[in-house]
Amino acid sequence: MESLHSKGAENAFSKLSQNLDEYICSAEANDEQTYRDLFMHKECPMAFVQHQPLGGDFNVYRSRMGNSIGTDEDITNPSTFSYIPQNKCSSSFPPLQRCNFTGQSVFYASMLVKTNFKEIDKESSVGKEVYISKWHVDEDANANMFRIIPPEGIDIDEDYKGYLKIDAERKYPQYTIEYLRKIGNIFMNDSGDKHDTKKYLPCALISNFIYDFSYTGEPIFPGQSSKYDGIIYPSVKDKDRCLLNVAFTPRFIDSHVKLKFVVKGIIGEDLMSVKMQEIGFLNGTEIDWYYPTIHKDSIRITNYLYYDARGCVCDVTKGKLFDKNHKEVKNYYVALCANIDSWLEQMLKNIPSVMGNFDDIEDASAFPKTIDDRGVFRELDGWTLESEYKTINITKVIYELDYQITLEKIEGIRNSK
Repeated sequence: MESLHSKGAENAFSKLSQNLDEYICSAEANDEQTYRDLFMHKECPMAFVQHQPLGGDFNVYRSRMGNSIGTDEDITNPSTFSYIPQNKCSSSFPPLQRCNFTGQSVFYASMLVKTNFKEIDKESSVGKEVYISKWHVDEDANANMFRIIPPEGIDIDEDYKGYLKIDAERKYPQYTIEYLRKIGNIFMNDSGDKHDTKKYLPCALISNFIYDFSYTGEPIFPGQSSKYDGIIYPSVKDKDRCLLNVAFTPRFIDSHVKLKFVVKGIIGEDLMSVKMQEIGFLNGTEIDWYYPTIHKDSIRITNYLYYDARGCVCDVTKGKLFDKNHKEVKNYYVALCANIDSWLEQMLKNIPSVMGNFDDIEDASAFPKTIDDRGVFRELDGWTLESEYKTINITKVIYELDYQITLEKIEGIRNSK
């Protein structure tokens, strides 16, 4: 293998860099099919110098807007939330994207769930329906990824926070640095109108060169596949380049990746969370769907705090507590119990974000799930705490409690409509 520092390598990278320039310029002048015909069978199209072992035993996340699921799609079928099956691909679907040509299926995902919301922000708004799926890569996968380093990760300065960066210890020659910088710029391009997909032609082309490449040298890391299993790249929506996306090949998904669960919900006000409405777990070859609920008998009050008009906590056991009708209150939980139905109704509307509270759950058997230290506030009008020496006006009470989220199975569900 020729050294990266040789004259031959310098000449090769000069030619490869010119190729990249040609890919960019031609994208502006040609439609997609003409563009593909020009380059897809080009000899020595690029340098494959970026192997990134991802190992195995980790999770990735996908999102899908509810309005994108057709009436003919079965939400009990895992493939509805996976890559687009080959029999549904056509000359116009799926559309051209960053790591695929039109009609080509790729499994896009994010390494963190919050990255999904940044990626779909052009479609998302508060209250819109969305499905978030969690997928597990098995421990023996040892994914061989081509890593896309953004220009900031190649220039390396103290302010760069991203995870994908040049290996400073390897001392790459400048022409290699410039080449990697060009690839980074191509993949990080998010300029122009969001509906103008031609900007994706160069990176879709490079992605296909990567998918088609076969490595014939000595393994770079143990268990390395001769083929790339996918591409790892920073989210262009994240200015710090700390949030990572992956584009896996269907071949890798079929061999090493399994669905864990799917959450159906609505996008929260922060555009970074989902209020769960239903959750589906893989059961054999199908997804069983459940809706979350809270039963009254699961609510347990762990503490109560009564406050006077100055906002100070009062020990109601050191005196007698009276309501506005001057009836002695011996049950310190009465203010909650009197309004339990309205509180329960509100809680059902605000079951916590599944990714914040339930991401550790593996299957439906993990329920019921206990939620701790929920605070419930009640205003108190005309209440007093009376002792032998003084009377204190009590204006509010806060109850601290925990409760259990329980799942009820939904029977007969097949589509999202």
